[in-house]
Amino acid sequence: MVTIEQATEILKENVASSQPLRMSLIESTGRTIMEDITAPYDSPLFNNSAMDGFAVRWQDIEAAAGGIPVKVKLTGESSAGHPFNGRLKRGEVIRISTGAVVPDSADTVVPVEDVMQENQIITILQVKNKHQHVRFKGEEFTAGDVIIQAGTLLTPAHIALLASVGVDEPLVLPTPRVALCITGSELVDHDQKTAFGQIRNSNGPMLHSALLRDGAPPVFTARLGDDPKRIAGALEQ
Repeated sequence: MVTIEQATEILKENVASSQPLRMSLIESTGRTIMEDITAPYDSPLFNNSAMDGFAVRWQDIEAAAGGIPVKVKLTGESSAGHPFNGRLKRGEVIRISTGAVVPDSADTVVPVEDVMQENQIITILQVKNKHQHVRFKGEEFTAGDVIIQAGTLLTPAHIALLASVGVDEPLVLPTPRVALCITGSELVDHDQKTAFGQIRNSNGPMLHSALLRDGAPPVFTARLGDDPKRIAGALEQ
């Protein structure tokens, strides 16, 4: 018998090294990426709103932070994909939706829950602080930042991040090819009845399940009993 440490070294010395390959982004979940991914641009790309509400100038509505309602005039709208192209003047606000561009002339977003509207007059009932609910350009990362390091095991969250920066075919390690060889002449399949001296095979299903979980479905499975020739033949195969 050899120790676990010795067995691990034997495996390291004999297993073939995998060559990275480019794979479809959707199929890359659970694989190890073999290149650093750098951001091609800032994220967010522009100042945008984290809430549905109204984009305002803090200097116009600051009194609402002290509990004094402030009335302002609605003059436009910035919706997702359709930015407001004008410029806010004193006492003006625009309606804004989540993800929409916050114009340079605004610096704060007040949620719809914190206002009252009567025609084009918006009453700001309360506000907490300047810049609230604004996601600023480059807040998440900036162009040139390494956003995923080589050697990272890709999760669904990483796939979303790669998609957000336009990566279509990341360089990843291929799935390991694994053979599952089951020894033990006393074993019977788990769905069979046992005779005296026999036990059901539990390690086989456990190992198969673990391989599936970790993204390496067995390419070869054999029930070998304790026959040295069959074991040697299966390992050779």
